[in-house]
Order: sequence, then C-alpha cells, then structure tokens
Amino acid sequence: MKSKLFFVIVWAFLIVSFTLAGATLIISASGYKVDWQNFAIQKAGLIYFSVSPSEAIIYLDGKSVQPDRRGCIKYLLPGRYDLEIKKTNYIAWNKTIIVEGGLVSSAGKVQLFLENPEIINVSEKEKAQFAELVPDKNLTVANGTEIRDANTGELVSRFSYSIKNPRLFPDKNRIGFMAEDGIHAIDAVGSNNNLIIKSDALIDDYYFLSGGQYIVYKIREQFFKARVF
Repeated sequence: MKSKLFFVIVWAFLIVSFTLAGATLIISASGYKVDWQNFAIQKAGLIYFSVSPSEAIIYLDGKSVQPDRRGCIKYLLPGRYDLEIKKTNYIAWNKTIIVEGGLVSSAGKVQLFLENPEIINVSEKEKAQFAELVPDKNLTVANGTEIRDANTGELVSRFSYSIKNPRLFPDKNRIGFMAEDGIHAIDAVGSNNNLIIKSDALIDDYYFLSGGQYIVYKIREQFFKARVF
C-alpha cells in the first residue's frame, strides 16, 4: 500500500513539474516571463549592447551572464538593472539600465580602456598635425566645468573640476576632454568618467588616431602617443 502511494505521489509530482516546465517554455517563447516574487506573468524585455574587447566578462546585478551571439540578454522582467563589464588590465564599465516589457534597452557600443596605456613613438608627420588642430565644433565648455552640445546647448555632463578641449571620439560614442590630471573619456551621454591618460603636467592638446585607439598629445614641446584600447 505504501509503495503504491509513493508511486502515485512521484507520478503526480512529475506531471506537475512537466506541466509547469512546459507552461514556462510556452510563456518564454511568447515573450513573457513569470514573476514568481509577485505571482504574475509580465512581458519580458531585453538589453542589447556590443563590447570590445569581446572577451570581457558581463555582470548583471552582480551575477555573471552570457549574452547571445547578437549581444542580447533576454527574458528580463521590467525593472532597473546594474550592468557591469570587466576585463583584466582594463578599466571597468558600468551603467544602470531600465528594462521595459516588450522593448529593447540599448547600452550601446561599449569600449573598455586600458588601465595602463602603451606609450609609442610619435612620427614627425603626427607631430605636424598639431598645427592644424581646431576645437571640436560639436561640443563646447560652459562655466569651465560643463560639456554642452554646441548646437543645442544641451548639457552632456558636469564636473566638480575645471575641464577643457572636449572632443568626440571618431565613433561618436565617447567624448574625450582634458583636466589637470590628464585626459579623460566619458560615454557620449555623459556617464563612465575614466581617466585614460594620466599626466602630472598640463597637457596642451591632443587628437585621436585609428578610430580613437591611439591618442597623440603634447606637453610643452614634447609629444606622446598612447594606445588606450
């Protein structure tokens, strides 16, 4: 009698488990996800982004995740998520992403910068380009501490220290600028302020090469070239 009861219980458990698993698969395939905390079914969202270098490790709310081959983290319940991207010898990148049901939340093209840029010899041709440098017509500095869109006047980012000479990276996804401690880079939306070239002396000017992978800069009459990613 006991063995028969045990057999019935096991079969009942298996049937319920397979039913729930099947229902969950159907719900997921339809673009929904079960919110077990609130006992509700909600339309799922996803986060899309690309990362360079591609070997970087992705964390979502502190847990390692693996995006699909298109760079998507799928089946996310609506809400706020902390996205962090790390790689050894590179400066970590992070951003808070708002996910909405049925929508794609883009984190854009993420470029990690080297913690210690590689210094390379500067050619005479590269030195000569400083004579042709002009301010970036897309950006302007206001009040000595703000970067603004030169066309609309919209605030990009504000700092607690003096800055100058903001320049868009060639891919338009990042902005470089000079401060007393060196050259910084931020995302085009103003987040992720990273000191990518440290300098005890004030930098006079700089420009990008090879899509921003290299930065050529000048301190008094000395010229430097650094690979920053």
